[in-house]
Amino acid sequence: ASRNHSQTMAERMQRRSSRHLCINNDGVLNSDMSRVPSMMLIDADQLEEDTKKYTEEVEKLERDSLNIMQRRMPSGSLLEAMGGVIGSADKDSIVLLQGFSWESWRAGAGDWYSVVGKNVDKFKHVGVTDIWLPPPSASVAPQGYLPSQLFNLDGSKYGNQASLESLIKTLHDNGIRAIADIVVNHRCGDKQDSEGRWNQFTSGNNTTMMNRPSFAGVMDWGGWAITLGDTYSDGTGENAPGRHDGKF
Repeated sequence: ASRNHSQTMAERMQRRSSRHLCINNDGVLNSDMSRVPSMMLIDADQLEEDTKKYTEEVEKLERDSLNIMQRRMPSGSLLEAMGGVIGSADKDSIVLLQGFSWESWRAGAGDWYSVVGKNVDKFKHVGVTDIWLPPPSASVAPQGYLPSQLFNLDGSKYGNQASLESLIKTLHDNGIRAIADIVVNHRCGDKQDSEGRWNQFTSGNNTTMMNRPSFAGVMDWGGWAITLGDTYSDGTGENAPGRHDGKF
């Protein structure tokens, strides 16, 4: 055993001390460079390129794994939590105001949130307890009902994320709740796949959300998220009632 151990160590030392024979452009052996250990001859630019490539491959594997997890995520716990919120509200004391109209995105020079914020005192005076705000995400349609990047709150025609947060704080300071209008029944792709189909969905560059591990990448979808049978779909489920392949 000791002989095998010594032999292994010798092999390691031999590998560590390996050299390249370096030849100059004129064909003459460069003895100084030939004495340099092989690790010192690594092309730094090539190393950086290879590292970037492998990092992207690892990220793709992680994303594929997350996509599978999303397809299998149970909704029961979420529905129970939503039921608890609804059940705690006193319906007899609520005065809900719809805080926008179909054309509100045109007002306020692209900052409808500020328009609402300037009228909070009036809302409080007349007894408004809740204000229904427009869809805040980036959207293909300016009204917000064709959302794309769900976490991109700077892409809304009603204003940016900072303005929205300021409005919500003002409402809360005056005892008024802000009701979010989040469109989840449908979604528009913001990137094309290799076949030119708009079926790639990204979360949006929202550092506040992306810094939370539980949110990072959860809204990055591919063609698998589109109903099987659609021309934009990469779905693999069974196209029949009551049948599935275990992937959804």
